Amino acid sequence: MNFIKYILYGSLVLLVSVCTNNSIISQDYNKLIEPNKTWNVINYVCGYAPCSWWTNALTFGKDTLINGKTYSEVLENWWILGDLGPSGYFIREDTIARKTFMLDYTCMDEILLYDFTLEEGDSLLFCDNSDFLLIVDSVRYNLINNETRKCIYFNNRFGFDEYWIEGIGSNCGLVYSRFYFYLVDAGYQLACVFFQDSLIFQNPDVTSCNESNVSIEDKYTSIHNILVTYNPLMIVFDNINTSNSILNIYGTNGVLHEQIFLNGIKEISINEGKYKPGLYIFRFQSQNLVLQGEFLILSR
Repeated sequence: MNFIKYILYGSLVLLVSVCTNNSIISQDYNKLIEPNKTWNVINYVCGYAPCSWWTNALTFGKDTLINGKTYSEVLENWWILGDLGPSGYFIREDTIARKTFMLDYTCMDEILLYDFTLEEGDSLLFCDNSDFLLIVDSVRYNLINNETRKCIYFNNRFGFDEYWIEGIGSNCGLVYSRFYFYLVDAGYQLACVFFQDSLIFQNPDVTSCNESNVSIEDKYTSIHNILVTYNPLMIVFDNINTSNSILNIYGTNGVLHEQIFLNGIKEISINEGKYKPGLYIFRFQSQNLVLQGEFLILSR
């Protein structure tokens, strides 16, 4: 009888130990928003010509109170221009709920950016639109930077495989999760994540933390016979018939900001006061020609 008592007591101790350890593990959570953390994100713009790509670095600025909630401002370092400025994104993290939220101008409201309570078979809507649905394919716990992190893999949508890593974010980049739902002829891919000066994650699908196939001269001077100038910001059409043509200007979230009917006009001045800092994509369309380019607004 004593022998059986010892076995039962040992089993109880083991069970309590396992449950306690599991409880401790379940309480571990790798925060996404931290000072001195930087995301290097590759930007792609294709349109109707060979693709261009370059790398920007995103980090956090000061905290800002918006609608009674505290958000961290996302700053973007346009490495080509050597400048650091607002990206137009504000995010906040609830570490207890394991969720991150972002102010989004596509929905004109706060959206759920990340939810690390999701499990296999769960789904997540974007902007309450049934066409923008993510379904969890699998959940794994992978060792990243000597830490076990929860990784959520989603079903392939439109040819894109997206996954989230706790404390890292999406393989599409910090704030660009699900970009393929609303953005055409452009895209994002996470390259690397740094904490202070240490590399804590590198995307296995990229070869460098700073990838680019363009120079500042190529990117910001001539795009398909379209000249973009700064100070003042203008779009100049060189050797292009602009009769009965339209110029549409989009944010990287796919929202149309401005539509301009050219009617033969060769030079367009952009009123920078109407735009938030960030990257904008413009699309020129006439009866027999469609061209696309982009411009930057760094600050007001």
